[in-house]
Amino acid sequence: PIGGVKAIGPIQMRRSDAQSGEKVAGIPVPITENNFLIGLMRGDHEARNILLLRSLAAIDLPMQLTDGRAATINMEKGPSGERVFADAIDAWGK
Repeated sequence: PIGGVKAIGPIQMRRSDAQSGEKVAGIPVPITENNFLIGLMRGDHEARNILLLRSLAAIDLPMQLTDGRAATINMEKGPSGERVFADAIDAWGK
């Protein structure tokens, strides 16, 4: 077992074939043990965040575990994920 999550880093979006990505500007906030929210930055960062979230397929979420080890969750949006992201971003604009 990996234990708990002590902290999370900024979300990184990348092309599926890329090794590294670009950080989405936001602030990770601990809510309860092992639960976090990431507040996305507005203002100057908002347009870039939306572009990254819409256009890049892979999502990396780095984290620090309670035992001191580092880990990263890697996900790919896929077609249904692309629709979910598009719908969410469109709803933010309303």
